[in-house]
Amino acid sequence: MHWGRNILSPVLAQARAYLTRIVSLLEARTEPPNSSLLRLERGAASWAPAGPGSLHRRLAEALLQRAIAGLGTLGFPAPIAEYYADDFHRIGDDLAKWPDADLTFERYRFKADLRLLTFRRIPMGMYALDGSVIPRQTFLHQKPFDAWRMARVLLQSGGFSHFFSQHMVPQRVHLFNPEGRARYLDLLAELLKSRPRIRGLLSTAWYNDPVVATISPHLAYLREGLERLGAQTFRIGTSAEVVEDALVKSATRRQLHATGAYVPTAYLIVVPRACLLRARDIPSAQSHDAR
Repeated sequence: MHWGRNILSPVLAQARAYLTRIVSLLEARTEPPNSSLLRLERGAASWAPAGPGSLHRRLAEALLQRAIAGLGTLGFPAPIAEYYADDFHRIGDDLAKWPDADLTFERYRFKADLRLLTFRRIPMGMYALDGSVIPRQTFLHQKPFDAWRMARVLLQSGGFSHFFSQHMVPQRVHLFNPEGRARYLDLLAELLKSRPRIRGLLSTAWYNDPVVATISPHLAYLREGLERLGAQTFRIGTSAEVVEDALVKSATRRQLHATGAYVPTAYLIVVPRACLLRARDIPSAQSHDAR
């Protein structure tokens, strides 16, 4: 991104270099890890007169102006363009009310919003998409039969990289239901037609665990529907974050976890591109999900 005089002329060269590095990470095809952004942010705290939050505000405001001006030129399907426009309005409101201290990469949502402003994160309704890869260590840590299954789905997809990963969107949680998922898959198939390099979809979440179909059957459609399209599911493991996400909205899951009957566990779902493009041709999957 070119930093014109009207944006950064009062800012020291060090700040200009800092923001340029941040933008290079935000504009990467694959979502950057928070750790990379946090290292830069913590380094800036030692020399930025008003703290990195002040610099992040300048960055967000500049990216927002650029994104609003460029949205109509990128050829997104109309529903995606509308989601972007809604998000731009929300981000503008947030910038007006958030103090500089809140504009930090300690908050995942801040990074997600900046990725939206660079058009690297794509709002799709119940989910947003970002660029991702299948880590090779994930493949290496699978049991033999699961490693064989993953090798097959990798061969079908064409490799480890150039996938979309899906992320829940807090402000659109009202769309998180079977009907919203059906619309999302339909829109995803449309988007993929203009993204020939994308090899498929990744979903890593606790609700992909097959045991969730018994514990929280109303969520079974999230895994089962993708598997009917041809997806493969692989165990990843548990962590404090996985446990927190799984328990926060369910007294049933909290009780089962407290007694040791349930350990929230993340599972990876890999859906090859060809399977997603066939999604529109499988009405039975959508009707079954909605029951």
